[in-house]
Amino acid sequence: MYELPRKQRPATAADRQKHLWAVQHARAIHQMAEGFSFDITDGAQIAAMMKYRDQAMAENVAWWHKQTGDRILLSAHNTHVSHDSFDARYPKTRGAFPRDALGKGHVSIGFSFCKGAFNAFGTDDNVMRTYRVDAAEPGSHEDTLDKPRQDDYILDMRTAPNSARTWLATSRVTWNIGAGWPDPTEYKTALGEAHDILIHLHDIEATTYLGNP
Repeated sequence: MYELPRKQRPATAADRQKHLWAVQHARAIHQMAEGFSFDITDGAQIAAMMKYRDQAMAENVAWWHKQTGDRILLSAHNTHVSHDSFDARYPKTRGAFPRDALGKGHVSIGFSFCKGAFNAFGTDDNVMRTYRVDAAEPGSHEDTLDKPRQDDYILDMRTAPNSARTWLATSRVTWNIGAGWPDPTEYKTALGEAHDILIHLHDIEATTYLGNP
């Protein structure tokens, strides 16, 4: 499915543009199939699959940027958009690939919160439900970020003063809530190495899930 359109030679400029998009759509299908070829019962294969998936996401964004010239905003989980991997399952993240290619032309925006509700699949039964967590662990990033009088704010860590940069460069415990919950793993990261900008929210609420319960 991928090789067949790649071998075609369009005759006109208009056809060449259509051909570019047809090949890209075929590439996305190929990437998905390739991702399913990894053995997810093998820990090493899971890490290899996650690296492949994040690299494919980064390559697709780079392709879009090359074809359109547009500035692009891509939304994903903190683990994916981070420049620095803080999860052993992700040896290299989607955020790290464009940072290598674009340098400061790529900006990672992370989210943090102190407490609240969210939707996730139960790790023991794979059922989607709403979970709620209390205040962040003392000494964690979120615990400190929640101390200012301003509940919700945006922190540009690229322009932070030196006193704050030292704190941002230190690895600490952090929330890392993905598709499944609860998660017994303790995650640590240095915020200043993970992201360029941080959006902190004091209290969050779960979205309304429109799929099957």
